[in-house]
Amino acid sequence: MKRLSIALVVCAGLFLVGPSAAAQNGPTDPYGGMDGRIFDAGNGFKIPYRLGRPPAYDATQKYPLVVFLHGSGEAGTDNRLQISKNIGTNTPGSVFTTAANQAKFPTFFIAPQTPDKDTAWQTGTPQVNAVLKLIPALEAEFSIDTTRVYLTGLSIGGMGTWSMITEHPTMFAAAIPMSGYGDPTMAAKIAKIPIWAFHGAMDPAVNVSGSRDMIAAIRAAGGRPLYTEYPNGVHDIWFTAYNTTELLPWMNSQRLGMEDNSTDAGVPLPRDAGHDAIGDGGAGAGGGAGAGGGAGASGGAGAGGGAGGSSAGNAGATGGGSAGSAAMTGATGGAGTSGAGGTTGVAGMGGVAGAPSAGGSGAGCSCRTSGPGSSWLGLGLLGVALAWARRRRT
Repeated sequence: MKRLSIALVVCAGLFLVGPSAAAQNGPTDPYGGMDGRIFDAGNGFKIPYRLGRPPAYDATQKYPLVVFLHGSGEAGTDNRLQISKNIGTNTPGSVFTTAANQAKFPTFFIAPQTPDKDTAWQTGTPQVNAVLKLIPALEAEFSIDTTRVYLTGLSIGGMGTWSMITEHPTMFAAAIPMSGYGDPTMAAKIAKIPIWAFHGAMDPAVNVSGSRDMIAAIRAAGGRPLYTEYPNGVHDIWFTAYNTTELLPWMNSQRLGMEDNSTDAGVPLPRDAGHDAIGDGGAGAGGGAGAGGGAGASGGAGAGGGAGGSSAGNAGATGGGSAGSAAMTGATGGAGTSGAGGTTGVAGMGGVAGAPSAGGSGAGCSCRTSGPGSSWLGLGLLGVALAWARRRRT
């Protein structure tokens, strides 16, 4: 009986220890199309994470790895919250691991979960040290291209992205921080890293100056980071940002040690999938192509107007639709402050940017439809204004 008890204890111990990068705990069923895993980082610290794999994984091929750092609202140990929302999909998962994107860009994807929202992804914390150990463990377990490890995060994860690339500038081939901030005095350390940052100009949680200052400092140090600022975007601009059409092709083209030749100054990049000035990052009543300085009934904001004030972020010739969406490349500019208003003064009410009163986007609006209602409303209001003017003349 004593021998049997010892054997059971030994077996239980082997089950609990297991291979560190493949240990299971908590929910083991796939969630959001990813496996639930626990990584034993040593010193008594284990971190839960979700793992997405290329559907047609072939060990003879090399695949990139995307590391995602979540925000404070997803901290915990359930190993689900971190992929339950915010990563560019309306269901649990991520834009990087959808069937369509995996078909174009097969990739590994991990989303570790910090148990502590207060220390979050700060340098030197157990969770950050665990992530730094997890990456080489996965590279040893799977056929991962070590020159194509990409880092992205939002909110506190955006801050973690800035700090992690600053502390480890030779580890990541590209970085995509969103709604975060870093240390501008360290900009020279990351000037050669391909970076595409995103932020909402109206962010009430993390001031947009956090991204603006980092981008300005990196450019002053000789870097060429890309920057998208949504004129009416608040904190959660992530759905729109992660669905930027050019984002995944841009990211997957980067290699460790290769300087990014893209630019958002002088030579405009294609627009950011245009979302037609709707959603969290679109133009609403206060800017872009909305009522506060965008396109009116007779035209759009010209080269000097529109969102962000940059060559590729201005409202276009017609001022309508995607031309009024957030400036993909605007460095610090406000929304449409110098844009040409319509001759009738009914700026944007003709439906060109989905006026908020008709279901389009206001500041912080999370709706995703602009619809024709704003156009009919604009015409109706215009007719009322003209009738009132005729009565005044008579």
